[in-house]
Amino acid sequence: MTFVSLGPMLPTVEISVDFANDPTSSTRTWVDVTPYVREFATGRGRRDALSRIDTGTLALTLQNQDGRFDPTNTTGPYYPNVLPMRRIRVLAQWDGVTYNVFHGFVEDWTLSFPDMGKNALVYVTAVDALAILPSFDLVGQSYAAQLSSARGSAVCDTCGFLSTDLAINTGQSTLVASGTIAADSDALSHLLDIQASENGLLFADAGGTLVFQGRHYRAQNKSASAGTIGTGAGLIGYQDIRTSYGVSDMFTAVSVTANGGTAETATDAAGTASYFKRSLTWLTGGSYLVSSQSETLNAAQHVLGLYSAPALRVPEVAVVGAGGTANWATILGFDVSSRATIAHVTPAGGTITGDKHVEGIGHRVTFERDWETALQLSDAPSQAVWIVGDASNSLAGQTTVAGY
Repeated sequence: MTFVSLGPMLPTVEISVDFANDPTSSTRTWVDVTPYVREFATGRGRRDALSRIDTGTLALTLQNQDGRFDPTNTTGPYYPNVLPMRRIRVLAQWDGVTYNVFHGFVEDWTLSFPDMGKNALVYVTAVDALAILPSFDLVGQSYAAQLSSARGSAVCDTCGFLSTDLAINTGQSTLVASGTIAADSDALSHLLDIQASENGLLFADAGGTLVFQGRHYRAQNKSASAGTIGTGAGLIGYQDIRTSYGVSDMFTAVSVTANGGTAETATDAAGTASYFKRSLTWLTGGSYLVSSQSETLNAAQHVLGLYSAPALRVPEVAVVGAGGTANWATILGFDVSSRATIAHVTPAGGTITGDKHVEGIGHRVTFERDWETALQLSDAPSQAVWIVGDASNSLAGQTTVAGY
């Protein structure tokens, strides 16, 4: 690998394409295209903890003066393999450590000839592994009643994912048997229903691995902050921070309907009196795959507990590392579910503090100029979640709050 410098106080990067192999091949032959890159931007994750996950994306601008990225150029070094769905990756390096930034599949090679034809550019768009899941129709498949994580593994196995391409964390919810699945039932839709039924998370990480996290994952694995974002010596600097304090993320009545059963509704009378009734129906447009009425009620109560009162939230922050290079390792290490601390002092002397979980992450990089990272955030519990049988998360009412 050959990493290219972006400028002083910025990480080096390496961007490669596997022109030679079909995306379904287990073989990788990476070709370095970094010298031709002018800028790139990535985005993965979701807007907030109540949203479904979005397909990860990469937008890349390449210089193409010699026509090497022109799919019709028969003398080009990559001809005839400048094709859609070829694998592409972005790596970064800081202080000798290599970090994944994006791994996915090229959707389009768009040729552009600006400046009255005197220049030649190629705009590459790429997507991560979530984008290929809708192409797998589960028609005729039948899955037994099983844990959410086991169902996720089974669906991925149906799609032909290798075990090395998966990271499945144990779920908590037992899902109903699927029966024989009808036509036009794609793998992504079913996996997202599994995610919502578990109250967990499904995403493709920066290295291209398809990740499933059960609802206990963050409590058990992300209880410590990876770094602090704020204004002060040694903190991760930022370009912009914004807050919300309103009713857009408030719900005083949450309803969840058990699979094959009835609706369970959790309500907050005090919240309704102060802010009117604000209703959320969990999994509108999807399928809730849990039949247990008690667990269904627990799910409604859990969501209500997180969103029944107004809170000063920090939905997004744009961080920069160039002002304090010791922070690049933390910034490049952030991924979905990472935990970070906000410690902002306002001009009036007030403070905005608290731990957050990363729900989405995006990088915008211009060569020899700057690197900006935007984080979409949700509030992390101020106390750990109580989990029966877990030695570090089982002191109910002392160091923990109720979970399910």
